[in-house]
Amino acid sequence: MKHLLYILPCLLLLPFANAQTFSPGQVGGTSLAERFSIDAGLWYTTGEAEWTETGGSGDGAFIDSYRSLLEYNKLDAPMFLVEGEAAITERIRVGARYATGSMDDAEGADNDWLDGPGLSREFYISRSENDLDGDTQLIELELLYRLPQQQKEGMTLDVFGTIGRYTDEFTSSNGRQTLVDETPVNETFAGLGSTYDFEWTTLTIGLKGDWQSPTSGWNVEGRLGVMPWVDYEGEAFWNLRTDFKRTPPNFTHEADGGFGFEGRVGVGYDWDRFNGKIGYWYRSLDVDGGVSETFFVDGSSGFANLEAKSVRHGIYGTVGFEF
Repeated sequence: MKHLLYILPCLLLLPFANAQTFSPGQVGGTSLAERFSIDAGLWYTTGEAEWTETGGSGDGAFIDSYRSLLEYNKLDAPMFLVEGEAAITERIRVGARYATGSMDDAEGADNDWLDGPGLSREFYISRSENDLDGDTQLIELELLYRLPQQQKEGMTLDVFGTIGRYTDEFTSSNGRQTLVDETPVNETFAGLGSTYDFEWTTLTIGLKGDWQSPTSGWNVEGRLGVMPWVDYEGEAFWNLRTDFKRTPPNFTHEADGGFGFEGRVGVGYDWDRFNGKIGYWYRSLDVDGGVSETFFVDGSSGFANLEAKSVRHGIYGTVGFEF
Protein backbone atom coordinates (compact mmCIF):
# COMPACT_ATOMS: atom_id res chain seq x y z
CA MET A 1 0.00 0.00 0.00
CA LYS A 2 2.82 2.43 0.84
CA HIS A 3 4.40 1.91 -2.59
CA LEU A 4 1.02 2.40 -4.27
CA LEU A 5 0.52 5.77 -2.61
CA TYR A 6 3.76 6.99 -4.19
CA ILE A 7 3.13 5.48 -7.62
CA LEU A 8 -0.45 6.67 -8.16
CA PRO A 9 0.35 10.43 -8.26
CA CYS A 10 3.04 9.74 -10.86
CA LEU A 11 0.67 7.74 -13.04
CA LEU A 12 -1.97 10.46 -12.84
CA LEU A 13 0.53 13.14 -13.93
CA LEU A 14 2.17 11.23 -16.77
CA PRO A 15 -0.46 12.17 -19.40
CA PHE A 16 0.35 15.84 -18.68
CA ALA A 17 3.92 15.78 -19.83
CA ASN A 18 6.85 17.86 -20.94
CA ALA A 19 6.37 21.56 -21.75
CA GLN A 20 10.06 22.00 -22.46
CA THR A 21 9.79 20.66 -26.00
CA PHE A 22 7.94 23.64 -27.47
CA SER A 23 9.24 27.14 -27.77
CA PRO A 24 8.30 29.87 -25.27
CA GLY A 25 6.37 31.75 -27.90
CA GLN A 26 4.01 28.83 -28.31
CA VAL A 27 3.11 28.48 -24.66
CA GLY A 28 0.55 31.25 -24.40
CA GLY A 29 -1.12 30.50 -27.72
CA THR A 30 -1.54 26.75 -27.80
CA SER A 31 -4.43 24.71 -26.47
CA LEU A 32 -3.93 22.47 -23.46
CA ALA A 33 -3.95 19.41 -25.71
CA GLU A 34 -0.69 20.65 -27.28
CA ARG A 35 1.10 21.33 -24.01
CA PHE A 36 1.83 17.77 -22.90
CA SER A 37 4.40 15.14 -23.76
CA ILE A 38 5.83 12.00 -22.28
CA ASP A 39 9.36 10.54 -22.49
CA ALA A 40 10.33 6.92 -21.85
CA GLY A 41 13.62 5.05 -22.09
CA LEU A 42 16.50 3.56 -20.11
CA TRP A 43 18.95 4.91 -17.54
CA TYR A 44 22.04 2.66 -17.50
CA THR A 45 23.23 3.19 -13.94
CA THR A 46 25.91 2.05 -11.58
CA GLY A 47 26.24 2.96 -7.93
CA GLU A 48 27.85 2.47 -4.56
CA ALA A 49 26.75 2.92 -0.97
CA GLU A 50 28.30 2.73 2.48
CA TRP A 51 27.25 2.91 6.12
CA THR A 52 29.52 3.70 9.07
CA GLU A 53 28.54 2.88 12.65
CA THR A 54 30.57 4.03 15.66
CA GLY A 55 29.96 3.54 19.36
CA GLY A 56 31.18 2.35 22.73
CA SER A 57 31.27 -1.35 23.50
CA GLY A 58 30.14 -1.26 27.09
CA ASP A 59 33.25 -3.26 28.09
CA GLY A 60 35.78 -0.73 29.35
CA ALA A 61 38.20 -3.41 30.56
CA PHE A 62 39.10 -4.66 27.10
CA ILE A 63 37.31 -2.59 24.42
CA ASP A 64 36.63 1.15 24.47
CA SER A 65 34.91 1.67 21.13
CA TYR A 66 34.23 0.13 17.75
CA ARG A 67 33.69 1.15 14.15
CA SER A 68 31.79 -0.84 11.54
CA LEU A 69 31.79 -0.10 7.80
CA LEU A 70 29.29 -1.76 5.46
CA GLU A 71 30.12 -1.33 1.75
CA TYR A 72 27.94 -2.09 -1.29
CA ASN A 73 29.68 -1.72 -4.67
CA LYS A 74 29.06 -2.38 -8.37
CA LEU A 75 25.36 -1.65 -7.99
CA ASP A 76 24.72 -1.91 -11.73
CA ALA A 77 21.07 -1.54 -12.76
CA PRO A 78 19.63 -0.70 -16.18
CA MET A 79 16.57 1.28 -15.07
CA PHE A 80 13.36 1.82 -17.03
CA LEU A 81 12.71 5.58 -16.98
CA VAL A 82 9.46 7.50 -17.59
CA GLU A 83 9.20 11.28 -17.33
CA GLY A 84 6.40 13.75 -17.92
CA GLU A 85 5.62 17.46 -17.61
CA ALA A 86 2.42 19.53 -17.89
CA ALA A 87 2.14 23.26 -18.58
CA ILE A 88 -0.47 24.59 -16.15
CA THR A 89 0.06 28.24 -17.07
CA GLU A 90 2.56 30.07 -19.26
CA ARG A 91 5.05 30.07 -16.39
CA ILE A 92 4.08 27.14 -14.15
CA ARG A 93 4.43 23.44 -14.89
CA VAL A 94 4.25 20.19 -12.95
CA GLY A 95 6.20 17.01 -13.62
CA ALA A 96 6.61 13.41 -12.57
CA ARG A 97 9.45 10.91 -12.90
CA TYR A 98 9.63 7.16 -12.31
CA ALA A 99 12.61 4.82 -12.69
CA THR A 100 12.99 1.17 -11.68
CA GLY A 101 15.50 -1.63 -12.22
CA SER A 102 17.13 -4.76 -10.83
CA MET A 103 20.70 -5.41 -9.69
CA ASP A 104 22.66 -8.65 -10.12
CA ASP A 105 26.28 -9.51 -9.34
CA ALA A 106 26.79 -6.61 -6.96
CA GLU A 107 29.34 -6.89 -4.15
CA GLY A 108 29.07 -6.32 -0.40
CA ALA A 109 31.63 -6.17 2.41
CA ASP A 110 31.30 -5.83 6.19
CA ASN A 111 34.32 -4.46 8.10
CA ASP A 112 34.85 -4.09 11.87
CA TRP A 113 37.54 -2.31 13.93
CA LEU A 114 38.04 -2.14 17.72
CA ASP A 115 39.83 0.28 20.03
CA GLY A 116 40.88 -0.62 23.57
CA PRO A 117 43.70 -1.32 26.06
CA GLY A 118 46.37 -3.54 24.56
CA LEU A 119 45.06 -3.14 20.99
CA SER A 120 46.66 -1.23 18.17
CA ARG A 121 44.63 1.84 17.21
CA GLU A 122 41.58 0.59 15.32
CA PHE A 123 42.40 -3.10 15.45
CA TYR A 124 40.99 -4.62 12.23
CA ILE A 125 39.10 -7.55 13.69
CA SER A 126 36.94 -8.76 10.78
CA ARG A 127 36.07 -8.46 7.10
CA SER A 128 33.46 -10.57 5.32
CA GLU A 129 32.36 -10.33 1.71
CA ASN A 130 29.23 -11.46 -0.11
CA ASP A 131 27.28 -11.28 -3.36
CA LEU A 132 24.26 -8.99 -3.68
CA ASP A 133 21.15 -8.77 -5.80
CA GLY A 134 18.10 -6.59 -5.47
CA ASP A 135 15.82 -3.90 -6.83
CA THR A 136 16.03 -0.12 -7.02
CA GLN A 137 13.37 2.54 -7.59
CA LEU A 138 13.06 6.33 -7.91
CA ILE A 139 9.81 8.34 -7.77
CA GLU A 140 9.68 12.15 -8.00
CA LEU A 141 7.01 14.87 -8.21
CA GLU A 142 8.10 18.29 -9.42
CA LEU A 143 6.96 21.92 -9.65
CA LEU A 144 8.69 24.27 -12.14
CA TYR A 145 8.56 28.02 -12.71
CA ARG A 146 9.85 29.45 -16.01
CA LEU A 147 11.87 32.64 -15.60
CA PRO A 148 10.54 35.25 -18.06
CA GLN A 149 13.85 36.98 -18.80
CA GLN A 150 15.19 33.75 -20.35
CA GLN A 151 12.43 33.35 -22.93
CA LYS A 152 14.37 34.55 -25.96
CA GLU A 153 16.48 33.09 -28.76
CA GLY A 154 15.49 29.50 -27.96
CA MET A 155 16.79 29.61 -24.38
CA THR A 156 14.65 28.82 -21.33
CA LEU A 157 15.53 28.64 -17.64
CA ASP A 158 13.32 27.11 -14.96
CA VAL A 159 13.48 27.09 -11.19
CA PHE A 160 12.25 23.76 -9.82
CA GLY A 161 11.38 22.09 -6.55
CA THR A 162 11.13 18.30 -6.31
CA ILE A 163 9.94 15.83 -3.69
CA GLY A 164 11.48 12.37 -4.24
CA ARG A 165 11.75 8.90 -2.84
CA TYR A 166 14.65 6.59 -3.73
CA THR A 167 14.72 2.96 -2.50
CA ASP A 168 17.04 -0.05 -2.67
CA GLU A 169 16.19 -3.59 -1.55
CA PHE A 170 19.06 -6.09 -1.24
CA THR A 171 19.56 -9.78 -0.51
CA SER A 172 23.03 -11.12 0.40
CA SER A 173 24.33 -14.60 -0.53
CA ASN A 174 27.58 -16.58 -0.92
CA GLY A 175 29.30 -15.29 2.22
CA ARG A 176 33.11 -15.38 2.57
CA GLN A 177 35.25 -14.46 5.57
CA THR A 178 38.39 -12.75 4.23
CA LEU A 179 40.03 -11.36 7.40
CA VAL A 180 40.10 -12.29 11.11
CA ASP A 181 42.16 -10.35 13.69
CA GLU A 182 44.17 -8.56 10.98
CA THR A 183 45.06 -11.90 9.35
CA PRO A 184 43.82 -12.70 5.83
CA VAL A 185 41.72 -15.86 5.57
CA ASN A 186 39.60 -17.49 2.89
CA GLU A 187 36.62 -19.21 4.47
CA THR A 188 33.13 -19.62 3.03
CA PHE A 189 30.04 -19.88 5.19
CA ALA A 190 26.77 -21.46 4.09
CA GLY A 191 23.22 -20.27 4.52
CA LEU A 192 23.69 -16.52 4.05
CA GLY A 193 20.39 -14.87 3.16
CA SER A 194 20.51 -11.48 4.84
CA THR A 195 18.33 -8.61 3.64
CA TYR A 196 18.67 -4.83 3.82
CA ASP A 197 15.93 -2.48 2.57
CA PHE A 198 16.24 1.30 2.79
CA GLU A 199 14.76 4.51 1.44
CA TRP A 200 15.86 8.10 0.98
CA THR A 201 13.27 10.89 1.01
CA THR A 202 14.54 14.10 -0.56
CA LEU A 203 13.64 17.71 -1.27
CA THR A 204 15.53 19.12 -4.27
CA ILE A 205 15.71 22.73 -5.46
CA GLY A 206 17.61 23.92 -8.49
CA LEU A 207 17.76 25.26 -12.03
CA LYS A 208 16.93 23.60 -15.33
CA GLY A 209 18.06 25.08 -18.65
CA ASP A 210 17.09 24.24 -22.24
CA TRP A 211 18.52 25.63 -25.47
CA GLN A 212 16.79 24.97 -28.81
CA SER A 213 18.67 25.52 -32.07
CA PRO A 214 16.89 28.19 -34.14
CA THR A 215 17.80 26.47 -37.43
CA SER A 216 17.35 22.76 -36.64
CA GLY A 217 15.69 20.35 -34.24
CA TRP A 218 18.75 19.97 -32.01
CA ASN A 219 18.53 21.02 -28.37
CA VAL A 220 20.66 20.85 -25.21
CA GLU A 221 19.29 20.47 -21.69
CA GLY A 222 20.98 20.82 -18.30
CA ARG A 223 19.86 20.41 -14.71
CA LEU A 224 21.60 21.26 -11.44
CA GLY A 225 20.00 20.69 -8.06
CA VAL A 226 20.87 20.56 -4.38
CA MET A 227 19.01 18.60 -1.72
CA PRO A 228 19.04 20.69 1.47
CA TRP A 229 16.87 18.15 3.25
CA VAL A 230 17.43 14.37 3.13
CA ASP A 231 15.77 11.75 5.33
CA TYR A 232 17.02 8.16 5.56
CA GLU A 233 15.41 4.98 6.92
CA GLY A 234 16.59 1.39 6.66
CA GLU A 235 15.88 -1.98 8.17
CA ALA A 236 17.78 -5.24 7.91
CA PHE A 237 17.77 -8.88 8.92
CA TRP A 238 21.19 -10.48 9.40
CA ASN A 239 20.03 -14.12 9.30
CA LEU A 240 23.27 -15.77 10.54
CA ARG A 241 23.74 -13.61 13.65
CA THR A 242 22.62 -15.84 16.53
CA ASP A 243 23.01 -12.98 19.03
CA PHE A 244 20.50 -10.82 17.10
CA LYS A 245 16.72 -11.13 17.27
CA ARG A 246 15.63 -14.07 15.15
CA THR A 247 12.75 -12.29 13.38
CA PRO A 248 13.15 -9.36 10.96
CA PRO A 249 14.19 -6.65 11.34
CA ASN A 250 17.04 -7.17 13.77
CA PHE A 251 18.45 -3.70 13.25
CA THR A 252 17.16 -0.37 11.95
CA HIS A 253 18.75 2.86 10.71
CA GLU A 254 17.33 6.37 10.92
CA ALA A 255 18.82 9.76 10.01
CA ASP A 256 17.63 13.15 8.81
CA GLY A 257 19.04 16.55 8.01
CA GLY A 258 21.31 15.17 5.30
CA PHE A 259 22.42 16.71 2.02
CA GLY A 260 22.37 15.68 -1.62
CA PHE A 261 23.34 16.82 -5.10
CA GLU A 262 22.28 16.03 -8.65
CA GLY A 263 23.54 17.06 -12.05
CA ARG A 264 22.19 16.17 -15.49
CA VAL A 265 23.11 17.14 -19.03
CA GLY A 266 21.70 15.86 -22.32
CA VAL A 267 21.39 16.41 -26.05
CA GLY A 268 18.15 15.89 -27.95
CA TYR A 269 16.54 16.17 -31.36
CA ASP A 270 12.91 17.08 -32.11
CA TRP A 271 11.04 16.09 -35.24
CA ASP A 272 7.35 16.74 -35.73
CA ARG A 273 5.73 15.56 -32.46
CA PHE A 274 8.53 13.15 -31.54
CA ASN A 275 11.84 13.68 -29.75
CA GLY A 276 14.89 11.70 -28.72
CA LYS A 277 17.43 12.45 -25.98
CA ILE A 278 20.70 11.06 -24.66
CA GLY A 279 22.67 12.30 -21.66
CA TYR A 280 24.29 11.68 -18.30
CA TRP A 281 22.67 11.87 -14.83
CA TYR A 282 24.43 11.88 -11.45
CA ARG A 283 22.88 11.75 -7.95
CA SER A 284 24.62 11.73 -4.55
CA LEU A 285 23.06 11.44 -1.06
CA ASP A 286 24.70 11.79 2.36
CA VAL A 287 23.49 11.81 5.98
CA ASP A 288 25.25 11.77 9.33
CA GLY A 289 24.19 12.14 12.94
CA GLY A 290 21.83 9.18 12.56
CA VAL A 291 21.04 6.30 14.89
CA SER A 292 21.50 2.57 14.38
CA GLU A 293 19.46 0.36 16.72
CA THR A 294 20.24 -3.36 17.03
CA PHE A 295 17.73 -5.79 18.57
CA PHE A 296 19.31 -8.68 20.46
CA VAL A 297 17.92 -12.15 21.07
CA ASP A 298 17.53 -11.48 24.80
CA GLY A 299 15.17 -8.56 24.11
CA SER A 300 17.66 -5.77 24.73
CA SER A 301 18.75 -3.10 22.23
CA GLY A 302 22.07 -1.49 21.36
CA PHE A 303 22.58 1.94 19.81
CA ALA A 304 25.34 3.40 17.61
CA ASN A 305 26.02 6.57 15.65
CA LEU A 306 25.29 6.30 11.93
CA GLU A 307 26.57 7.88 8.71
CA ALA A 308 25.23 6.78 5.31
CA LYS A 309 26.16 7.63 1.72
CA SER A 310 24.72 6.60 -1.65
CA VAL A 311 25.62 7.46 -5.25
CA ARG A 312 23.87 6.46 -8.48
CA HIS A 313 24.83 7.71 -11.94
CA GLY A 314 24.92 6.74 -15.60
CA ILE A 315 23.93 7.37 -19.22
CA TYR A 316 20.25 7.74 -20.13
CA GLY A 317 18.37 7.68 -23.42
CA THR A 318 14.69 8.40 -24.02
CA VAL A 319 12.19 8.89 -26.82
CA GLY A 320 9.12 11.08 -26.40
CA PHE A 321 5.83 12.10 -27.92
CA GLU A 322 4.09 15.50 -27.68
CA PHE A 323 0.32 15.82 -27.71
